[in-house]
Amino acid sequence: MKKIFALMLAGALILLTGCGEEETSVTPAPVVESALNIQLGGEPDSLDPAFAQTTAEQSYLLHILEGLVSLSESMEPMPGAAESWQKGFNDEGLPVYTFQLNPQAKWNDGQAVTPQDFIYAWKRVLSADTASPLAYELYPILNAQAVAEGTMEPDQLGVSASEDGALMVTLGWDCPDFLTRLASPVFAPLREDVVSANPEGWSNDVQKYPCNGPYVIKEWLHDQSLTLTANEQYHNPQATATQTLNFVLSDDEQAVAEAYKSGKILFAKTLPLLELEEAGDTQLCRQPLLGTYSLAFKDGREGYGDPLVRQALSMVLDREELAAQLRDGSTAAEALIPGGTTGEEGDFRKEGGSLLETFGEDSAQAALELLKEAGWEDPSKLPTLVYLTNDSALHTRVAEYVCGVWQQKLGLKTEIRALGWDDYQQALTEGDFDVTRSAFLSGRTDPGTFLLGWITDGAQNVTGYSSQEFDQLVAGGYGAEVLSMPEEDTEGEESDESSSTPEESSTPDTQQQSEEESEAASQEEEEKQQPSKIQLLHQAEELLVQKDRAVVPLFWYGQQYLAAEQLINWYDYPNGWNLFIGAYAEEG
Repeated sequence: MKKIFALMLAGALILLTGCGEEETSVTPAPVVESALNIQLGGEPDSLDPAFAQTTAEQSYLLHILEGLVSLSESMEPMPGAAESWQKGFNDEGLPVYTFQLNPQAKWNDGQAVTPQDFIYAWKRVLSADTASPLAYELYPILNAQAVAEGTMEPDQLGVSASEDGALMVTLGWDCPDFLTRLASPVFAPLREDVVSANPEGWSNDVQKYPCNGPYVIKEWLHDQSLTLTANEQYHNPQATATQTLNFVLSDDEQAVAEAYKSGKILFAKTLPLLELEEAGDTQLCRQPLLGTYSLAFKDGREGYGDPLVRQALSMVLDREELAAQLRDGSTAAEALIPGGTTGEEGDFRKEGGSLLETFGEDSAQAALELLKEAGWEDPSKLPTLVYLTNDSALHTRVAEYVCGVWQQKLGLKTEIRALGWDDYQQALTEGDFDVTRSAFLSGRTDPGTFLLGWITDGAQNVTGYSSQEFDQLVAGGYGAEVLSMPEEDTEGEESDESSSTPEESSTPDTQQQSEEESEAASQEEEEKQQPSKIQLLHQAEELLVQKDRAVVPLFWYGQQYLAAEQLINWYDYPNGWNLFIGAYAEEG
C-alpha cells in the first residue's frame, strides 16, 4: 500500500510542477491483446506470501493462491480450499477449528491440496530462518508467537491433520476475526517439495510456482507485466469469467494514463490523478480504507517525551489541509481507529467520537500555552526535533508539511532524515530520532488490530512505548492471552472463606447451596459491572492517543483509481485488495 500511495502522489506532484503542453517521452504500457489489462502498481517486491506486504502484491496472490476461506464482497468468510468448518472447544477451553478440505481442491499440476500444505506453509512463516515480517498475523494460533520467538518447537504449533484428512487448528484465545484472517495470502498453503527444492528462488520461477487458486502464472516479464491464465485444475472453473488477466507492472503515470484513455487498460491506480480529476473524468472512484497514518514519538527523548509537548505539536496540525494536499482519497483522522470498524452496536469510531483537538485559529496560541506549562516558554530552546522517515514520495511530503508547520507556528528547529528502506530500518533500530511515521492498514474490521501492535514490544512499536495499563486493556479488549497478565491477589478471599462461624459449618449441605447461589449472584453482578471488550478497546485507544500521546494520528487512508464502465464484476475491499477473478469486459 505504501508503494501504491507513493506512486499516486508522485503523479500529483509531477502535475503540480507543471507539465503543461510540454512533450515528454512516454514508454507505452505493456498491455496484452485479448486479455483483461489491469494496473495496480509497479514491479512486486515479492510473490512469496510470507513477504507480500503491499496491497498490490497481496491482490496478485489472491488470484493464484487460495486459503482455507475466501471473502464475500462484504468481507464475510466463504468456503475456499475448505468446503466447510466447525468450531468447538478442547478440554482446556481453547477454541478448535476443524476444516474439511474440498476434495476437488488441487494444485495446478493435479496434486491434491492437503492439510500438510497448510501446516508446512504456516510453520515456514513463523520460522526464524524465513524471518517473515507478517508472522504476527498467525499469533492467534496456539503457541505461534512462542514458535516465532524460538521458545517453542515448530511441532508445538496448534495445528494438526486428523485421520480423516481434516485440518485441526487450535487457538490460544477466542479470536473473533480468525476466519477473516485466514483469507490473507500469508495463510495460503505451499508445496514443501517445490519450496525446499529452491528456497531462495522458488517464488520467481514461473514454470514451477505452485498455484491452487483460480489462476496460474503464465508469464512474468519483470517491470512489464504479470500475466495469469485460468487454472484448469481449479475446483470451481465457473469462477473465472475471463481466460487471461494481465497485470500491467508500470510506475510510469503518463504511460498508464495513455493506455487507460485509449481503452487498453480498464483499471488503473498509478495515474496523474489531478489531471484526470480536472478533466472531469466520471470514472474516478474513491474509497475509504481501514488504515491510519500516524506520527509515533520515541519514548524517553528530551522534551518530546513529554505528553504535553506532544499534544502541543499535535494541535497545530491542520489535518484537513494535509489530506486535501495529498488528494489520494485520504481524510483527516479523528483518532487512531478509523470508521468502518466494529463497535458495541455499530461503528466503533462513531461510538467513541473524536480523540483529537479541533484545529482552529487559536490552535497555535493554545499550543504555546501548553509548551509553557511543560516548561518550554521559548519553544526554540527545545532540542532540534529529528523526524525519521523513509524516502518515498508520500512519506517525505508528509514530513515536510508537518515540520514546516512546527517551524512556522511554534518556532521549533527540525531535521528531516529521509533514508532508503534498509537505512531507515537500521535507524529505527538505533533509536536516534524523536518522531517517525507509522502506517497501518488492516484487513479486518476488528478495532483491536489497530492497538495490538502498540503493546510492549509489539510489531508496530518501534518507539519503546511501554504501558502495563495499556497492555492489560488491549489484552482484555482483544480477548487474548497474548500478554503477561499479573495474577489477581486472592489471599483476602481465602481468609474470608476460612472465618465461617460454627453455626454455618454445622449444616454443610445448606451452607454449600447458599454459597453457590451467593457466588453465582456475585459473579452475575460482577459481569454486569465489568466493561465490555469494546469498552476496554476504547479505553486503550484513549490512553495511547489522548493521555500518553505516544501516537498522533494524521489521516485515514483512502484509495482512488480509474475503472472503465465496461469492466464488470470486480471487487475492491476496504483493506485495499482488488479482485478480478470473476471480472469481464462488457461488449459495446
